Formats: sequence, structure tokens, C-alpha cells
Amino acid sequence: MSCVRNGDYVIRWGGEEFLIFASCGLIGSYKLANRIREKVKDIFISYEDVYFGNISMSFGVSFIESSLLSDVENADKAFYYSKKNGKDMVTVFKL
Repeated sequence: MSCVRNGDYVIRWGGEEFLIFASCGLIGSYKLANRIREKVKDIFISYEDVYFGNISMSFGVSFIESSLLSDVENADKAFYYSKKNGKDMVTVFKL
């Protein structure tokens, strides 16, 4: 299951958080996040006949405009908005 392309970077950013640096612009990044989110929906977790559920993912998308740190913070704000407002969604940070 590969959604990212050569030249994109996927970096673990914490326990359950990852950063994806994609060179496809804001709209392309939004579409990329939605493709990943849709692909993992069909994955479910079970262990010894105990069903734990399907995987869902929340995303925050931001465009690199000023400094890397502030842009990551903006994506993080959008990500937490997704988590707090229903999960399994993609939110684009707006100034």
C-alpha cells in the first residue's frame, strides 16, 4: 500500500503522529491524506478472535509558507481539530 511518491518524506513525529512532506501542493496534500485515510479503513485489528475495530486516521494539512516549525505547528492544529471533531477526517489549516 504505497500512497506516497518518490521524493515525499514520511517521518515519525511522536507516538501516533507522522509528518508527510509532499511536493504536491496544498490540494495534492489534501488528496494524498484522503487516499491514505481511505486505504486504511479496510484494515481491522483482531487478536485470538477478539475484534478491536477498524483503523481510522485523522490528518492535518498545512502549506509550507514561513518557517518549518510554524508550518508543522499549523498542521498540528489542523490535526487536533480533526481528532476533536469526529476523527477519521482531513483538516486543512487556514490562516
